[in-house]
Amino acid sequence: MVERMEQSGEAHSLGGAEVELTAFFANVPGYVGIAEQVPLRRLPALMNAYFEAGTVAIQEEGGTLDKYVGDVIVAMFGAPVRLLPWQI
Repeated sequence: MVERMEQSGEAHSLGGAEVELTAFFANVPGYVGIAEQVPLRRLPALMNAYFEAGTVAIQEEGGTLDKYVGDVIVAMFGAPVRLLPWQI
């Protein structure tokens, strides 16, 4: 992320900035039901595969991962590195 910020040529500061961005939330439909049926020892591997695939897709499209919450991937597009129109 730091390399992307440096390469963008934009000025960044710890104080933050007001920008337009797109918030992204993705979850596993029916997660509770799935978690109840899958053997507990297999669930972490399944979730890790889901998180990895989602994170790679987000980053390939110029997004920034914020966090994982339960079965949810939280990310944003447009911060801290702005997406230019030809990148959308």
